[in-house]
Amino acid sequence: MKLPNCRNVLTAGAGLLAALSLCLGGCSPQPDALPDKEDTAQEFSQITNDFFQWMASQDYLTQRRILSDPEAEGIEACSPSLPDVSENPWNHQVDMAKSLRFQLDLLDKTALDYPQQNLYDLLSFYADSQMKGEGLESFRLLTFLSPETGLMTKIPRILGQLSFTEPEDVEEYFSLLEDLPRLFNDLVQYIGQQQEISFTSSWLEDAQAACAPYCLDPDHNGLTQSFLLQLDHLPGLSDQERQAYEERHAQAVTEFVIPAYQQLSQALKSLPPRADQEEGLWRLEGGRKYYEYLVLTETGTSFEDLSQLKSALEEQLQRNTKTMNELLAQSPELMAEIHFSQEFGNPESLLSFLAAETNKYFPALDEESLHPEVLSQELSPLWDLPCWQPPALNEPLEHSTLWIDWQTAGNPDSLYPALAEKGYPGSFYREAYRRSLDSEKVQALLSFPGWERGWDAYARSYALSFDNGLSREAKQLARLSYSSSLAIQGLIDIQVNYYGWGVDEVKDFLAGYYQVDQEQVWEALYRRAAYAPGLSLSYCTGYLEIRQMKSRARDVLGDAFQEMEFHRFLLETGPGPFSLLRNRLDNWIVQQNMSSLSR
Repeated sequence: MKLPNCRNVLTAGAGLLAALSLCLGGCSPQPDALPDKEDTAQEFSQITNDFFQWMASQDYLTQRRILSDPEAEGIEACSPSLPDVSENPWNHQVDMAKSLRFQLDLLDKTALDYPQQNLYDLLSFYADSQMKGEGLESFRLLTFLSPETGLMTKIPRILGQLSFTEPEDVEEYFSLLEDLPRLFNDLVQYIGQQQEISFTSSWLEDAQAACAPYCLDPDHNGLTQSFLLQLDHLPGLSDQERQAYEERHAQAVTEFVIPAYQQLSQALKSLPPRADQEEGLWRLEGGRKYYEYLVLTETGTSFEDLSQLKSALEEQLQRNTKTMNELLAQSPELMAEIHFSQEFGNPESLLSFLAAETNKYFPALDEESLHPEVLSQELSPLWDLPCWQPPALNEPLEHSTLWIDWQTAGNPDSLYPALAEKGYPGSFYREAYRRSLDSEKVQALLSFPGWERGWDAYARSYALSFDNGLSREAKQLARLSYSSSLAIQGLIDIQVNYYGWGVDEVKDFLAGYYQVDQEQVWEALYRRAAYAPGLSLSYCTGYLEIRQMKSRARDVLGDAFQEMEFHRFLLETGPGPFSLLRNRLDNWIVQQNMSSLSR
């Protein structure tokens, strides 16, 4: 059976499509009578089901992330292909957001039960935030060509982390390789169409450098090492079959991968660089508006505007600095004490320790297994490590692999925070707990990066307080140092992209206030803010929001505050934007107060 190509098709339920035509036509039908609660609930369920089907039919990679067997959900499977880089997907997304907003406005939210009202609010935020992206399509080129997170690095990571459980998976992988020239050819054409977006010479050089590992011959190509690793996990593979796959892969790299990357690299080389060398979105027409859109979608912050968020981060830094100075004044040697025992240098035993400690302060998980594996020295620079690739949303997380950089694996001071952030109680634990809940499938696929990254940053910080051999003062100093690092990166993100800082201002900020005088640090933080705007800010904002919510709950509840229950609240209420989570927090505080009175 020939599978449909989902890259250029806007699919949705009949209800959403009808609403879309009405919405775009400016009509507002009035109901003859107010529906009862049961009718409203059924109508809302239909809207969420239609939206889920649309989300699961956008393209092959999105569908694979959501469902292991689309047809079991009544959804036609997409043929293996890479994303569409034209403006069609963006426009379809905005149109669908308008349709969804229109549909939701026709409902009486008060006729829904509490879980449905929560989902209604989440979908409303999604629709409203996506509609704010209308007219900002050209800025997608910055994302596509980012030296840190662009397609030239993102696609190999996606391909390299596809799991092979049966021969059909390998065939689909080869189909994606064959589609790579189409993707990059479309990207090169898109580059030529976007005259309003320009790049500095440093950006273009770094983007070309990101292409280089995939322009090499098959024996040295980055994709080859990933593919060999993937074959190691394909069950029942004979030596003869493996050799045939390896030869086929070498041919595919030669015929498809290398020419595609060479074409993209040449297109980047031929672009005229911008005259000035300063980065940041503020320098582009409409750049500040696009940054505001990124902040909304990437952080989901409850702060009303960037100036408020910036002030909150500055205040956090001031408090942290004051407390750190007091600690170091009392114990000047304290910073040198922040080192983990060598017993934490073994990834397997460290994960077991973190999992056991997590169970003391966070809701317990059903048995889930996370296996650490060290990536080779050749592959480590090409992947964003540590990382783990979750299966489709409807699949259990058992037997997941957490990939670790080979240098990190033997260093307890690096390994401990890395496994806390990506393992327990970080992203793996967060995802495993969320999947254990009987929640709406639509909520599971909505992405709220600020909540997700904020949880992971909070988890990393919290794990520093575990029974890990550090003194109480050393734990406090380590947590303050990490909190300050997040805030510094978030502030630089805002200043570079919204207020016009260049590398000299970043240098003066770090050297003047924090005695950081290494040029490579200035440059790295400046480039990270420019190449991935909003990324650092999503971590520090999410962390700040969670810390503020926790402080409020502790202050109001006093002795009735239970850390375990607060963590349960965060996991079972999220993911979502923090404006909604803070409203839910007030209700939770009331419930906790009532529970404490009845005890």
